[in-house]
Amino acid sequence: MKVKIPKEIKIGAWKYGVDLVRGLKIKDGYWGDTRHTRHTLAIDKDLPNLERDSTLIHEVLHIIDQQFVLKLSEEDITRLENGLAEFLFNNLRIEFVWNEVE
Repeated sequence: MKVKIPKEIKIGAWKYGVDLVRGLKIKDGYWGDTRHTRHTLAIDKDLPNLERDSTLIHEVLHIIDQQFVLKLSEEDITRLENGLAEFLFNNLRIEFVWNEVE
């Protein structure tokens, strides 16, 4: 099943813009970045599809953590990312479609 990634997502009280940014990994050393004060989520545009999709899950988990004051560690976020990616992509066969964001 294909799922379109929107330009904006709403989690909790806030809307976050979703952007694909070239060279984010090279510039900042991360595949993705969430800026809570600006309500933006950026993902490196040059990532292969699976890494891009997993990074979106990772950054959304950071937003959930922030909005609902879960106080998860980076390691917790990464473990949840991997579990959700396994379930969504390998079991449900979900594919993210990025054409609205690009």
